[in-house]
Amino acid sequence: MTLALPLALALAALAAEEAPSAKPDAGPRTALTTVSGTLAALSYGERRFTVATEQGPAALSFDRNTAVYLPHRMGTPRDLAPGQVIRVAHGGDGRAYWVEVHGAEEAAPPAAAAPAPAPPLVLPPPGAAASSAAAPGGGAPPGGGEVPAGPGQPEPNPGSRASPPPPAPAGPSPLPPAAPR
Repeated sequence: MTLALPLALALAALAAEEAPSAKPDAGPRTALTTVSGTLAALSYGERRFTVATEQGPAALSFDRNTAVYLPHRMGTPRDLAPGQVIRVAHGGDGRAYWVEVHGAEEAAPPAAAAPAPAPPLVLPPPGAAASSAAAPGGGAPPGGGEVPAGPGQPEPNPGSRASPPPPAPAGPSPLPPAAPR
């Protein structure tokens, strides 16, 4: 009985102390501040941007870990452009942790006008080559002659040999015949 009381007190004292490994996420916490407004200025080289808010301009920075949320996908700071309506969460040091872009427009580089595609080259069917050559004024190649229709049917398995026939039985079975049931 005399040993039980000090042992119980020692166990109670150990249970009251928190072990450092028992704390989840035992590191320092950063308080985030969220601001909303229009992206007023952006400098990729200095990794800084300015948000025009109702309280005044907020000068912030970004790095490679800054998450950018576009309307329908994830983005990068290169997807940001002045004039976008954004919401930013930043720490006390002014570094943006994430940027959320509002609106349907996404900052995309202007696409260059692509040239119109050329119409596809269509050859006449194999039987029509002779009839077009006989048509007046046309279709015959320079110097006359017949245009070949194509290379013909390909070989089913080029370079392969036919599979060998299955092996024939080598003789009588070593097993005795099955008894009738």
